[in-house]
Amino acid sequence: MKLARSRSLRLPALALGVLPACGAPLADATVAAPDPALLAEGLARTSPEPWVELVDETGLFTGDLSACPGAERMEELDAEGAVLSVRETWTGPCELADGTELSGRLVRFEDEVVSWVAGQSFELRRDGELLLFLDGAVEITGQADLLLLDAAATACGAAADCEAGLDTVDLTWTLFPAHGYPDAYDVTVSGVVASGEAPLRIEGTWSVDVAACGTEPASGTIAVERGERHAVELDGLQDCDACAAWVVQGEELSTYCGLPL
Repeated sequence: MKLARSRSLRLPALALGVLPACGAPLADATVAAPDPALLAEGLARTSPEPWVELVDETGLFTGDLSACPGAERMEELDAEGAVLSVRETWTGPCELADGTELSGRLVRFEDEVVSWVAGQSFELRRDGELLLFLDGAVEITGQADLLLLDAAATACGAAADCEAGLDTVDLTWTLFPAHGYPDAYDVTVSGVVASGEAPLRIEGTWSVDVAACGTEPASGTIAVERGERHAVELDGLQDCDACAAWVVQGEELSTYCGLPL
């Protein structure tokens, strides 16, 4: 099951990694603005796009199957010879054409209803630097024009740069309508991310409309919580400036800028 695309899904990690706050507090001037680090950490992990790309475009990460002797591709065909399903397996250790070293095992499956990747201590390294790690599974399931995306894995290199360490994620997204992805669709997300500190709870509902605003979601709310709850009230349809009202523990305190789309 492939998702149609009209723009690149490859999101550089730095584009989502540091999201500064801007603007003065809206409350008493003597009250300091809250620390944006918690909100930045959560927002960097809310986008479904890096996980969709990992499942739909696995070859962009892994390279040509033929580069690894232990790799294989199997196709199931119908009576007319049309492809019903594809199963690909990468097994290391081996070295790709560009010098990237592959180790562990990665399996990718796709048919008309579901597509998924599952890693077993799978990693890609170049010059000793970790580029991608996956231990766990990411799955996309189609139900009419609704997509369900589940990520349950310890990973880096997809949604977060490996230099920051490994994330353990248990996140679920819904995307509707599927035919509008990635330019015009609605999203919900919920779940937990742990990245070495206490778990970070994430929840949100927002709409993307690139034609109306290409720098932030058109509307909605994204909230993250670790001890205290931080939320952004998205308003790209009114003010397409990558900024939003920043609410902490139910109180609007500041403006947050640098929102990811």
